[in-house]
Amino acid sequence: MRKSLLLIPLIFSIALVPFLQTSFSQTQELEECRDGLIIVYLTNAKTFSCKSPDTAERWVELGLAEIVDPSYVKPEPIPEEPKSILEKIEEKKSDPVIPFVSPNAVEHRSETAVTKQEENKPEPPTSNAPDHSNANDLPGTPRKVGQQGVLATGYVVIDVYDQNGNKKFHREDHNLVVDNGLETLADLAFGTSHSTGESAGGFTWISVGTSGTAPAAGDTDCTQHGAKKQDASVTNTALGAVINVSWVAELGAATIQEICLTDSGTAATGNLFSRQVYTGIPILASDTVNAEWTITFADSNGT
Repeated sequence: MRKSLLLIPLIFSIALVPFLQTSFSQTQELEECRDGLIIVYLTNAKTFSCKSPDTAERWVELGLAEIVDPSYVKPEPIPEEPKSILEKIEEKKSDPVIPFVSPNAVEHRSETAVTKQEENKPEPPTSNAPDHSNANDLPGTPRKVGQQGVLATGYVVIDVYDQNGNKKFHREDHNLVVDNGLETLADLAFGTSHSTGESAGGFTWISVGTSGTAPAAGDTDCTQHGAKKQDASVTNTALGAVINVSWVAELGAATIQEICLTDSGTAATGNLFSRQVYTGIPILASDTVNAEWTITFADSNGT
C-alpha cells in the first residue's frame, strides 16, 4: 500500500512533462513574432498567441487572455491638458438654457388678464349671410340682390413712331374713370340729367395734353395739345369696347404727358370719361402717335 502512494506523484509528474514542454515550445516560437506584437495566453483556448498591444489589453479587460510577454510595459495614460478659460466659457454658452417656470404660473394670472383674453377672442365666422345683407361673397360666387355693382375700368396704350416708322416711345397703364364719365353713363342708360350735352355717339374721342397733374375724380378734360381724334369704327367686345386713333404728323412738337377719353370733339361741350398721366414723351411735328384705349365693364363680384 505504501509503495502505491509513492507511485502517484511519479505518475503525475510524468503526465505533466509533455504539457510543460508544449507550453514552453509555444512560448519560444511566439518570441519570434513580428515586431509590434506581444505574447498573450488565451485562457479559453489554453494556448499562446501574438496580438497587438491594443488587442491584448482589450482581451485582458474581457477576461479572455493574459499578457505573458516579459518585454511588454503597459503605457501610462496621457494626462488630459487642462482647458483654458475661453474653452470653458464656450462650453457654458453651448449648454441649453432651461427657463424656470413656476408650477403655479397659470394660477397666478390676474382676473383682468383672463377677462381681456376672453373679450378679444374673435367671433366664430357665420356660415351664410342673410339675403338682405350687403356683405359681398367671394368673386365668382352666385350673385344676390343688393350685393353686386358695376365696375368700369380702362387700359390705355400710347406708341410714338418717327417719320421712318421706327418706334421711339411706348407707354401703357390703367386709367382713372372720372365722376363726369360715370354720370354720363347714367344719363345715356337711364335718361337722367347729371351731365351736360352728353353725346348719343358715346365716348369715341381721344386727346393728348401737356399737363403732368395726377388724375382726379373731378377732372373734366386734358390740357389739350393738337386736335382730338375720333374712332369712327369702335371695336365692341363682350363687356366693353376698344377705341383706336392715330395722329400722323399732326400734333406738332411738344412733350405730351396726359391722355383723355371724351364723348365730343369740342372741349366746351364734351364729357370726360377717363384720364391718365405718363412720364413726358417728347414728340416732333413729323412723328406719328397711336393711342389704343380698352374699356371693360364687370360685375363687382368678379362674375
